[in-house]
Amino acid sequence: MSEKHSFLKRLSSLWFRLWEHVTEPHPSIVDENVRCRARTLAGLLVVLLPLYILPEVIRTFRGRYETGSFLSLIGSGLIFASGYILSRSRHHVIGAWLTLIYFSFAPVLGILVRPGRYFGDEFANALVWSMPILVMGVILLSPKRVKWFVFANFGLYLILPIILPGVTFSQMLVPFGRILAVGILLIVAAHFQQRYLAQISEQGRQVESSEINYRNFFNEAPIALVEIDLSVFKERLDNLPRGNSVLARQIIEHPDVPRHMLSQAALVDANLASVELFEAGDKEALQKNFSKVVTPEFLDTLRNGLLGLWNGERRYHEETTCKTLQGKQKDISERFAVASGYEESWKRVLVSITDITARKEAELTSRKLVHAVESSASSVVITNLDGVIEYVNPAFSRMTGYTTDEAIGQKTNLLKSGQHDDEFYEGLWRTIEQGNVWQGEIVNRRKDESLYWESQLISPVRDEAGEVTHYVAIKDDVSQRKEMEHALALAHEEALVASDLKTQLLANVSHDMRTPLGAILGYTEMLQSGVFDPLTKEQMEATRAVSASTQRLLDFVNNLLSQSQIEIGKVVLKLTPFEPARLLETMGGEISLARTKGLIVETEIDPELPARIYGDYYWLGQVLHNLFSNATKFTSPPGKIHVALMQHDEDNWIMRVSDTGKGIPKNAQEYIFESFRQVDGAPNRAELTGSGLGLSIVKHLVTLMKGEIQVESEAGKGSVFTVILPLTLDKEK
Repeated sequence: MSEKHSFLKRLSSLWFRLWEHVTEPHPSIVDENVRCRARTLAGLLVVLLPLYILPEVIRTFRGRYETGSFLSLIGSGLIFASGYILSRSRHHVIGAWLTLIYFSFAPVLGILVRPGRYFGDEFANALVWSMPILVMGVILLSPKRVKWFVFANFGLYLILPIILPGVTFSQMLVPFGRILAVGILLIVAAHFQQRYLAQISEQGRQVESSEINYRNFFNEAPIALVEIDLSVFKERLDNLPRGNSVLARQIIEHPDVPRHMLSQAALVDANLASVELFEAGDKEALQKNFSKVVTPEFLDTLRNGLLGLWNGERRYHEETTCKTLQGKQKDISERFAVASGYEESWKRVLVSITDITARKEAELTSRKLVHAVESSASSVVITNLDGVIEYVNPAFSRMTGYTTDEAIGQKTNLLKSGQHDDEFYEGLWRTIEQGNVWQGEIVNRRKDESLYWESQLISPVRDEAGEVTHYVAIKDDVSQRKEMEHALALAHEEALVASDLKTQLLANVSHDMRTPLGAILGYTEMLQSGVFDPLTKEQMEATRAVSASTQRLLDFVNNLLSQSQIEIGKVVLKLTPFEPARLLETMGGEISLARTKGLIVETEIDPELPARIYGDYYWLGQVLHNLFSNATKFTSPPGKIHVALMQHDEDNWIMRVSDTGKGIPKNAQEYIFESFRQVDGAPNRAELTGSGLGLSIVKHLVTLMKGEIQVESEAGKGSVFTVILPLTLDKEK
């Protein structure tokens, strides 16, 4: 049974395709009404040609051969063939007139050719054929031409009694009356048809105008619009049982089926905004590559929307993602609607697409900002222009003790402590009301009445027009820091007092120790020179040891005195002109003492160095003394010490002391200029030869003189200390 049904279906399909093939009008005919009349003419002739010709052929060859009948047959066949050919061309109207004229004159010609066959009732029967001919005219001609065709037939029938012998007007009365009645009815029908066609034409023009307006709106719309042919998907849906549960189950069990059907959907049209959205370049490129912009999420959204429409929803809206032809993913908002007139087929489903990528990114940024504010350890408060609180974050509650509900709606003076005067608050409000940022520290009061310090930064919040709409305050509890700062301030003050006492003590002790130390050195030199009695060798060695130890102690006392003077700011440079060579002359005793230890000491004065320069001779001598003393302490015989005074450049001169002593490690070079610091600071070191103040004093004095000190040293290979000082000539005093 199914095979027979399938065969009949194929046969029917074949027949309809054949019928469309033999009746299709010429492509140049655009008007649908005209095409319909041309198609009707072709179909009529295809049907009438065998129905009219075959009986005549059979009748001719069965009866006696008549030349008139044969010629009539040939003529009819040629006219039918010509009419059919014209119906398939752009001259189909000529074909219609040719066919109608033939059928109008055929009965008259038959009577004229074979008058013996038409007497009495036969004559009336022959004229009856005119009625279907008139109906055919209504079908094949436009309404305006129908009445002329009917009138022409009326005239033809009225002249029959004149041209046909034996035919009277009384014989014509009955058939003509029938034809006249039918003709009048057809004229009336043609009139109403004309009015109907005029209405249809007007509606068509309106539809065309609406279509043009729609197309203009479609193409120029600022949002992306596309039309998709989803007739295949609709066909498949229509084959499913009407029931959400069944449909939902099928889609859940086989989600790829509707997705695959939708992926095959054809893009019918797209506007310029959609071309720009999908970065396609032009509409044709988008139509060819529409499948590339469709993501699985896009298809799922489209599927859900179409299922909603299929279940009776008029419109559907959802957000999803898509891709551009350049591979860039975008967030979009989709709206679906079936175009009017296509509710049954879904050949045109309108999809509006809005790019919401920027909005999604803004929402993500906003969520991050909200999360950051909610998670912030700093208190965040947002108020209106009157200072009424509209938002507080959790940190505010932790800091003040007020809950969110307790704070919102209150003014910020809820936290006012009374520790600041009115002028303070007026200045704060004046600053932010002028659109500026206020930053400062303020004492506020918690819910439990305890006071605390806040560090606040209050900024105005502006809208798109630049108008201030709110204020936002970021607040941190700095009470602990304030307590620490207060404690540090007290400690600093106490330390300054202690430092002053220490410095004063050192100065007093140093001053008091210099007098007895000077006396010891004086008497020792007198003993060594034999003022009292010549000394034995053992006595000479003892007095030399006493002299050396006393000198070291005197140097230490002098350094302590210098350090204390530097610390309390009592060192005042006295700038006078002097000869650089005098600095070396004052070092004569120290140089001699170094040589007696077995050291080689060399001095050098650069001939380019001016003979007289300007500076503080005393403190420069102190700098050179400390550097030479340091070199003497850490250089063992037969080591070498070189002292040089040289011109560095046009604006600077240098004092350089180099030695071949034990040197300074790299790590120690970072702290040797600090007070009481030495390379080997252990109290049990082998040589307790210094206090750790010499280089510190040099550094302070050189800085005071706006100079610079440099050190180059390597452990075991000696050191080079270079002091660079501004060169001021005597004439510039």
